[in-house]
Amino acid sequence: MVKSCEVEFAGNPSKTVFSGQKVNGRVSIVVDEPKAVKKIKLQIHGYAHVTFKQFDSSYFDTVDYIDTTSNLIEPKPGEDQLTLGAGTHTFDFQFEIPPNCPSSYESYDGQVRYLMKVTIVRPIIFNQIRNIGFTVINSLNLNNCTLDMSLPLLCNTEKSMWFGLSKRNIVKVSGKVTKSGFVPGEKIPIEITINNKSTMDITEIVADLVLKSKCTTRKSFRTQYRHKTVATTKSTELKGVKGNIFVQMNLEIPPIPSSTNGNCEILDLSYFVDAVIKFSGPHRSSVVNFPLLIGTIPVGAQKAGHPDSVNFADLGIEPPTYEQATFVDTAKLSELGENSIGNDNFTPLYPKYSLKS
Repeated sequence: MVKSCEVEFAGNPSKTVFSGQKVNGRVSIVVDEPKAVKKIKLQIHGYAHVTFKQFDSSYFDTVDYIDTTSNLIEPKPGEDQLTLGAGTHTFDFQFEIPPNCPSSYESYDGQVRYLMKVTIVRPIIFNQIRNIGFTVINSLNLNNCTLDMSLPLLCNTEKSMWFGLSKRNIVKVSGKVTKSGFVPGEKIPIEITINNKSTMDITEIVADLVLKSKCTTRKSFRTQYRHKTVATTKSTELKGVKGNIFVQMNLEIPPIPSSTNGNCEILDLSYFVDAVIKFSGPHRSSVVNFPLLIGTIPVGAQKAGHPDSVNFADLGIEPPTYEQATFVDTAKLSELGENSIGNDNFTPLYPKYSLKS
């Protein structure tokens, strides 16, 4: 019986790699007694997949980014099987992540998933399979964007408050975010200026960082959008309820995937901040909206490539850690009917910096 099957990436216990990176590693299989096998296969598979329903019809699409299969061990010429002795057996592997691979992502209607499938092909009886997920990060350097990510974002809105049939008072709201691009771990400084000429009290201001996902099927030309709040903060201690009000808020960015920025043709991820000003009574809220770019290399780091190529000591910052995003789903990698070895659940990891806003 095969007791365990594990995969290690050389010098990379988190199994987090970058688009365009070469990966070296080892498969370790522990057998408790001699076993006959026909061969042991290793498949590297990376793909994007979307599936959703609209008007009682189902739509789906898939894009493959990497799909290779090799034999870790196979019989000698003229033989159809071999014997694995009791003990631990190790097999080295190497592969390269294509440079166009988008970042890993998991949700119920869209995934970008990368996995290694080790298949122990047995004579006569069922095969044994081990699925192991790994994270791919597509580096987005905020210093190399077409637009200057260090520039602030501004938004203005005006709301009318009606009382009775004719009396109208105006609430003017101006919002500012100090720059256009951020990385996980940073705090987004939000400034809200309110000119409240109405008789309504402002009860609170809530700021949300929202992920907007766009799933697209190419043949049927169908698109589905979903919004998910990934971070929130609020201010209830306002400096005044009428006249001129100024509020500063900081919204910390958790570990999240970077904006896809067009590198996946069926799944797009983008972000925006909604600052919602709530009033007393039945009046609707005012909203100021700021589209943001979430990257992997912070503004001020001038070297391109993934974080390992940046000299963080020169920048005076620490390298990022890699953590799970709390809002990203956990994937179950085994397929229906597979005889799996070990736990095949997987949640991708994302970089998180320790930076001052």
